Amino acid sequence: MAGIMRSFFSGLKNQIQYQLTTHERNLSVWVMPGLITAIVMVIEAMGGLELLELQILDGLMRSRLDRGMDDRILVVGITESDLETYSWPVPDQILANALERLQKAGAKAIGLDLYRNFSHPPGLDALNDRLAVGNVVGILQLGKITGEWIAPPPVLLADQVGFNDLLLDVDSVVRRNALFAQDGETDYQSLAFRLARLYLQDQGIYPQLSEEDPNKVLWGAATLHPLEFQSGGYAHLDAQGYQILADYQTLGAISPIVSLEDVLTGKVDRSLIHDRIVLIGTLAPSLKDLFFTPYSVADPKNSSGLSGVLIHAHFTRQLIDLALGEQPLFRFCPRAIEIVWILIWATIGVLILDQFRHPLWVAVASMGSGIVLWGSQRILFSYHIWIPIVAPGIGFGLGLGSLLVYSRYQMWQSQQILLKQTQEQSAAIAQLQTLIQASSLNFRAASGLSLELPETTLPNLETEPFTASIPFELEPLAVSPTPKRTTYALTSGGSLGGRYRIQKVLGEGGFAITYLAQDIQRPGTPTCVIKRFYPTQRNPNFLKAAQRLFESEAQILEQLGRHHDRIPQLLAHFEENQEFYLVQDYVQGHPFSLELRSHISFSVQAVVDLLLDILPTLRFIHRHQVIHRDLKPSNLIRRVDQSMVIIDFGAVKYLSPPNIDGGSEEQKTIAVGTPGYSPLEQMAGYPRLNSDLYALGMIGIQCLTTTPPQDLEVNVETGEPIWKPIVDQQHPNDPFMPPLIEILSQLVQFNACDRYQSADEAIKDLKKLKIMMKNG
Repeated sequence: MAGIMRSFFSGLKNQIQYQLTTHERNLSVWVMPGLITAIVMVIEAMGGLELLELQILDGLMRSRLDRGMDDRILVVGITESDLETYSWPVPDQILANALERLQKAGAKAIGLDLYRNFSHPPGLDALNDRLAVGNVVGILQLGKITGEWIAPPPVLLADQVGFNDLLLDVDSVVRRNALFAQDGETDYQSLAFRLARLYLQDQGIYPQLSEEDPNKVLWGAATLHPLEFQSGGYAHLDAQGYQILADYQTLGAISPIVSLEDVLTGKVDRSLIHDRIVLIGTLAPSLKDLFFTPYSVADPKNSSGLSGVLIHAHFTRQLIDLALGEQPLFRFCPRAIEIVWILIWATIGVLILDQFRHPLWVAVASMGSGIVLWGSQRILFSYHIWIPIVAPGIGFGLGLGSLLVYSRYQMWQSQQILLKQTQEQSAAIAQLQTLIQASSLNFRAASGLSLELPETTLPNLETEPFTASIPFELEPLAVSPTPKRTTYALTSGGSLGGRYRIQKVLGEGGFAITYLAQDIQRPGTPTCVIKRFYPTQRNPNFLKAAQRLFESEAQILEQLGRHHDRIPQLLAHFEENQEFYLVQDYVQGHPFSLELRSHISFSVQAVVDLLLDILPTLRFIHRHQVIHRDLKPSNLIRRVDQSMVIIDFGAVKYLSPPNIDGGSEEQKTIAVGTPGYSPLEQMAGYPRLNSDLYALGMIGIQCLTTTPPQDLEVNVETGEPIWKPIVDQQHPNDPFMPPLIEILSQLVQFNACDRYQSADEAIKDLKKLKIMMKNG
């Protein structure tokens, strides 16, 4: 029962570890967009993005096709010259004369954008007579909006009065067209709406409340609905009254403009007045009736703003176009859709960095996404649909940045874990070495052999990797040698860990067996590789140290495989019956050693490409202070995409120490590595980061000479293998062979201090050689 429970909890632990390892990044990919969206929404709700959204709206407004002048409108402007001629305020008689001329010329509607709540004699009676004509609309200023009430001309009827209040956004730009307002007792209409009604009444167009929604107004071909608190890019819109987004349609003059003097002196052609809407207002800069519009920035002539009377002309034009179906009303997406829109772009930003690792592809994908985002807004705006772009743009940028920051955090976290585990690994290796030496001493003592230890060279702590002290006291081991233990490989159909069904044995050595298996607890029963290690000693101290090494090795493999696609991902690790198992992704491909069996020498180009394919992975490993320890052709897998994958890291091979009384050559060495590929310092038990570079150099030499490193002759004076004459013989007169020989020589220097100290140094020289070869 205890064994069953241990197996159950071991399987549960492995399943949890697998889920966390496999889905941790995927979870971040889907959680981050939601967090980013929430952050952007908070910033947006606080008004942090409104100004940017409005400025982009201005750019969109200016980018549209200019519709030019409107032949339904005429503006009579009071200029500086008119002020000099008629004074200010313009006398009642002068206005009366101007109104009379316009009415006689057939003006359909006249808007007087001048406050006349007081008389300015002479001529009050004459002015009242002209105002009493039904086609004149005067103005008032609403106290509810501006705080200062200005009454309309007393003689005007209620339907001849419109307010001329202009609503300013946070940057003092007029972007909203207020149509209706209410002070609790009285309903008011704007000057522009009153003029549009007069102009369209002959066509039977009147405003009507919608039966379906009393907040909507049926206006000819259009259905009006007001701006809300957060319409489009607005975040804190003062939506009192009934407002729509203003539609400016031209950078130039909205209509022909004439002066007051031109009207009074009869210089205005009758065709410019007949059947038109005429607006009378001030154009003189000294009167400071100027307001900024979306076009102000783009129009140097009006950089100080546009006169109020011209803005009312724009508003009037918009209302006529809406009623006649010539232009649609601006529409906005519901708030829920805007949130989804931000979420989509935050997700795209995260996915780009998740799917593309090369900076060039990230830049291309980011640029393409930015074009799509901007283009989609431009297209929608051409249909009078305004969607925010700053909020999704920031979401997109944060999506890119957040995953980058998260990845850097994960990398830092991984480095800290790897640093701790490499120190733990070094301590475990030292512990195992001491136990093995103690076992050897006990056996020698029991056999009557000399107890003198051979001289050993201690590592220089300034240059050699740190080895932790052994935190335990050695217990005496049995003086008799550990009996040999026969381990049988599981056959096809067997199972391990209660979840892995064995398909076949991939390989078997003196210390481990490698299986190809299926994970029956994962969907689709994917194929995996299981490495089975069985210690040859069963002493409790040795097993404890072995377990310590196994755990540190598993942690290292998990971190490396998680962050690099050229290292198999560790899926699980477990212990069963005092044996240790590593479960890794199955890499589809073939061992590089198979490519060397043909005994065909590689070209310079092929060797350079091979080294440049492997070195970046070694650079990644070494930056995390991890040494592979057993780099050789059989531990390189040529994946189906032709890239080289590094497998079978070597420290865990300490789990199978040498048999005291004999065994294979591979079992006799305490050091981890393969003769020929491992440098002297590694075989002595003190590997360095550039020990892996030595092994890679020997692989390159083997590719050129077709001779395994262990079969090469050795120079007795220097201890270096003799290989250059073989290369010269097999590659005569190759102009690029000397620089490659120089690089390989630097990789396989006998003394580690004379060797390349980092993978980056070797990559730099190889890239120079590749450029030389490309240039011929």
